[in-house]
Amino acid sequence: VEAFSPISRLEQVLLSSIPPYDKDARTTSLWATPRGDSGGLFGRNSASKVRGGGGGFGSKKQPTTPQKKSSNDSAEAFGASTTLLEIDAVQLKVGPLRFLLQLFLSGDVMNRPTPKSWFIAQRGVDEVKGNTDKQSIEVYYQDGSGMVSIELEPTKITVNRVGVQPSLVYQLQESVLLHSVLDELTKVAFEQPEDSGDGPATPIDPSQRLLQLQNNNAIEEQRKKLPARAEPSA
Repeated sequence: VEAFSPISRLEQVLLSSIPPYDKDARTTSLWATPRGDSGGLFGRNSASKVRGGGGGFGSKKQPTTPQKKSSNDSAEAFGASTTLLEIDAVQLKVGPLRFLLQLFLSGDVMNRPTPKSWFIAQRGVDEVKGNTDKQSIEVYYQDGSGMVSIELEPTKITVNRVGVQPSLVYQLQESVLLHSVLDELTKVAFEQPEDSGDGPATPIDPSQRLLQLQNNNAIEEQRKKLPARAEPSA
């Protein structure tokens, strides 16, 4: 007959307090720690622990309210902003002109002087959706020292340089880029369709253009603010 030792009352209490084993639990995983308790990436939410919102010891975690990003977030990341060009217009069709400039900037001009020298920030493009009064295009250089911001309003185009210490290479390539942008704006404002074999083409009415300038010389006057364009090699 095997010896049998009855379990004491104290042992029963201790055994009943052990939670059942859960094979799916990932208590040793780094990602099992709630974000609010760990302080978030780079300590962004660490203040919640001081306020008592960390969720420990059964306390209810306070819901995080997402903060709306400002349209100036990108500019603030780079620092100082300098206005380079300002072009006044009688009227400017903001959405269509911005779309046209995006297509232009997504072309060969992005690959000068080397492939992928410039790129358009996708976040900067998405944030302006639904805003028909003021929209912008943000173009960054590959060395990360500066950015060109092209702001479009119903009666004005403003080009800003954003960056605390843009590199010399950036400034040289910025000039090349902006000369190309001014060339494109000149086409938008003045180019007429070519005559076809059926007869002369119908001139475009100024009111139907994406850009109608107050002063027809405005683009060339602003071009003078840029370093002289390099002469093409023979």
